[in-house]
Amino acid sequence: MRRAVAHLMTTSLVATALVTAASTSSTPADRGAGASDVVTADLVPVAARKKRMVVVQQNTDAKQVTFDAAVAKARSAQAITLQEVCKSWVDSAKKARWTVAFTPTTKALKCDNGTKRKGVAVIIPKAVKRVSVTKFKLKADIGRTPKLLCVNYTRKGVRTHVCSTHLVAFNKPIEDEPAQNADKIRRKQVTQIRNKTRKWIKKGDLVVVGGDFNAVPKSREMSAMYGGLYTEVNQLNGKGGRQGEETTDPGKKGDRRKIDYVFFSRNRVPVKNWGKLEQIDHPEGHAGHWMMIAKAAIGR
Repeated sequence: MRRAVAHLMTTSLVATALVTAASTSSTPADRGAGASDVVTADLVPVAARKKRMVVVQQNTDAKQVTFDAAVAKARSAQAITLQEVCKSWVDSAKKARWTVAFTPTTKALKCDNGTKRKGVAVIIPKAVKRVSVTKFKLKADIGRTPKLLCVNYTRKGVRTHVCSTHLVAFNKPIEDEPAQNADKIRRKQVTQIRNKTRKWIKKGDLVVVGGDFNAVPKSREMSAMYGGLYTEVNQLNGKGGRQGEETTDPGKKGDRRKIDYVFFSRNRVPVKNWGKLEQIDHPEGHAGHWMMIAKAAIGR
């Protein structure tokens, strides 16, 4: 009888120790990408869990059906960055508790409602606090007034700035106009984006930049974004480098390029953090740019 009682007491003590150890342990940050995914949720203290952010990036090619597809992701996204959108579409997308911002970058006959205003937009489809909008002018190019549009807000204690941009594409956009050294203009525009957002990063804020940069990762133009202040979604999980799959359909020459990006400020999202990218192609006749759904673990 005593042996049975002693056995029960020993078993009980061991079980208690195991439960105590499980309930007080946290998920080590150095276990590698995705380690927290395999830990039972109820055994991990809330303070040990990293916040995750989902950003949808889409150049719509001025096609409303593509704009609608991006906005339809609002339920699962914390932010949506858009380019080549019409003001009337953005206005009609507004919902209660959403923050929606737009700035024109060019005039376009394709835009409906008679506005002819086409530009970039940012949608924050969640309730946020201390909201403001910042518009930075970038180096001008022929026929456009490029900008960096940022929505600034606080959510769950993190001061955040989500920005959208669309950089110069063509060296000679108008037949009877001279060439404009598009690569040099892009280099200047990217440098401006880095410089204009650096003050927020130095404060410890999270900065997210989504957009169509019209330059491939290893080009000289992109060096300012890859220079240390930012982590591109394809660099996460410790991959580093300047890489990633193409984000466009084949062009006139049959080539596909990676020119669309989602960058997270490295102070909050270092390369070692967990991340994931999903790309969605659109049906034939829709936008030539793929939708990017970028996910990242946000550190403190």
